[in-house]
Amino acid sequence: MLEIGKRLLERRRECNLNQPELAEKIGYRVSYIDKVENGEEPTLEFLKRIGEVFNVLPNYFLASDEEVDNVKEISRIVVQWGQLSEEGKKSVADFLKSTLEEKYKRDEEGIP
Repeated sequence: MLEIGKRLLERRRECNLNQPELAEKIGYRVSYIDKVENGEEPTLEFLKRIGEVFNVLPNYFLASDEEVDNVKEISRIVVQWGQLSEEGKKSVADFLKSTLEEKYKRDEEGIP
């Protein structure tokens, strides 16, 4: 089973969804989901749709085992970002910009 299929099967089970329930949520046939879970390469559109259902970026399904935790965290942050007001997004962006500028300055000065 390819990693994509393995990851899809794991995520579907984590979310307590069977193939027919997932098929209904994403608008694909059960047979297609079964094929992907058993190694067929999915379309990008399929990855986008299952990513939306499982609240992860499509690359979650393409990542190596070592990268999965990072992808999950990034996906969680992206979802939270989308729920912020414009003012909240500006505050977070300003904070990140300030933090990164401070880090780059320390790096240039050789300060850990």
